[in-house]
Amino acid sequence: MKDLFSNIVDQDNLRNVQLMTLKKISETLAMTAGPYGNNTIILGDPGQGKPDTYTKDGHKVLSHIDFFNPLEKSIQTQLVEVTEHIVKTVGDGTTSTVMMCASVFEKICNYLKENEEVPVFQFVRTMDKIIEEIKEMILSHKQEFSVDSVRDICMISTNGNKEISDDIATIYQEFGKNVFITIQTSNDSENKVKAYDGLTLERGYTSPAYINSEDGVVDIRKPRLYTFTDPVDTPEMISYMEKILYENIILPFSEQNPSGYIPTVIMAPSVSRDANALLTELEKILYSVPENMKPPVLIIAGLNKQIDQYHDIVNLCGGRTINKYIDPVVQQKDIEDGKAPSIENISEWYGTCDQIICDNMKTKFINPKDMFSDEIDEDGNRKYSSAYEGLLNFLEKELEYSIKNSESVGVIGNLRRRLNSLKANMVDYLIGGISVIDRDSMKDLAEDAVLNCRSAAKNGVGYGSNFEGFRATDELYDKYDAMMYEDDERKDLYLNCVHIMYAAYEEVIYNLYALNYGGNVDSLIEDNFKQGSPVNLRTGNRDGEKVLCSIDSDITILDAIKKVIIPMATANQVLLLNPQHNKYLE
Repeated sequence: MKDLFSNIVDQDNLRNVQLMTLKKISETLAMTAGPYGNNTIILGDPGQGKPDTYTKDGHKVLSHIDFFNPLEKSIQTQLVEVTEHIVKTVGDGTTSTVMMCASVFEKICNYLKENEEVPVFQFVRTMDKIIEEIKEMILSHKQEFSVDSVRDICMISTNGNKEISDDIATIYQEFGKNVFITIQTSNDSENKVKAYDGLTLERGYTSPAYINSEDGVVDIRKPRLYTFTDPVDTPEMISYMEKILYENIILPFSEQNPSGYIPTVIMAPSVSRDANALLTELEKILYSVPENMKPPVLIIAGLNKQIDQYHDIVNLCGGRTINKYIDPVVQQKDIEDGKAPSIENISEWYGTCDQIICDNMKTKFINPKDMFSDEIDEDGNRKYSSAYEGLLNFLEKELEYSIKNSESVGVIGNLRRRLNSLKANMVDYLIGGISVIDRDSMKDLAEDAVLNCRSAAKNGVGYGSNFEGFRATDELYDKYDAMMYEDDERKDLYLNCVHIMYAAYEEVIYNLYALNYGGNVDSLIEDNFKQGSPVNLRTGNRDGEKVLCSIDSDITILDAIKKVIIPMATANQVLLLNPQHNKYLE
């Protein structure tokens, strides 16, 4: 009997579509994998001025894959979201992620089909536990980051591009492991390095509406920096924000007077729903004008987790903070003494710096107003101010005291983040090329390398090529195999879950080696464990000490499997938006 025409897709049809879609995407991305992977051409749109793109970047290729039917589109979208997180976290590894996801999914489906007596909830709980233990074992192998390891990390991330790897390694050698590198494009064929002095806040813009540059960032010169130290959630605080935006941005816009814009950056720990209505109206204005005509304005909120770094930056920018008062008498006295703003003078209540550059993850403050003194050192450079040096000395002593007295990990970590934020040198690495296609291709490689180095500096270094996950899974299997259980079925489930992960790693590594190396693949994989470090696919040599990446690389892959693939494999049906979308009825 023919199935009823509905929006219901049953388990058999769902599994077939999931397996075919993941396999097709994995095979497509595999063509770009490793140092000998090939470019994929992504055709542009000449009518919109978008050129063709040549890329080996897994996330970029994945983002441009398209399917006709809704289920396939849904799977592709989930993988795009997963790899976006990986790009932001560690830069490199998106192709390995997709290949691992496809392999793990197939093996989970086969196991559940062959072991129908195993409750799904018990399987999910066990897989979650196994993945967390693999992550712990990976972290137990991490190595300390040093600037000497940068070139090797970059050589893996860039698939052996010596020029980019040498450039980034030189930047780290010159500026230290806390350097903050941003990748941009040069206007000629030469790669260039441009250094700044500044501070970094790990928080980006609240909306892409504020983007005002071709590089996809907010770039504001000589801004007025308004800093709310309390949430903008009362009528008074909202009126302050409204007055600032009206005088600096909205009034000149309404008068069609772009020269009257005052560069404006507003920062706040949080913004209420009522205040968001005001910002929504501002975004409508920003979306209504061409990129080159956008008012220079930026809102940064959600700073509660970075509140200490926030206050450090505010102080060094000479910020005059805007805060709430409980007692109106005290507030009026402070207004009269010039210690607090009023609705009449709120537009003048600001700090500043030479430049603010902001993307969706971070904000750079270039040359804050009170970071330097007027004195010049023997090399002709401006000396740091006593305020800046005093803050650094204070935090370094606090960190030393906290470590000595075994303070909590949270306290020590916060002090380190504040120090790193204050010490971060900022460097723009401009990628040159003879054409847009050339520059964009090299820019993808450089961005992967920089993000992987940044993650390694923060979290530690591990071996690449999926080695850390493979090694940890092998060790975990031995651990469970040696353990005694009262319930043999429980042991079998644990061992089977570990074996699913081991077999997936083995398959992905085998395919990666087969694509990139013409020798005995079985022997190469065996050498991974005999030597305790991976074989270098680029050279074919057993110099695994140079196959380095952020220790978080394999961990982010495991997070993707845990949050996307396991739930996907344990779903037994799907409801489409409406019956017209159901192309899966037999």
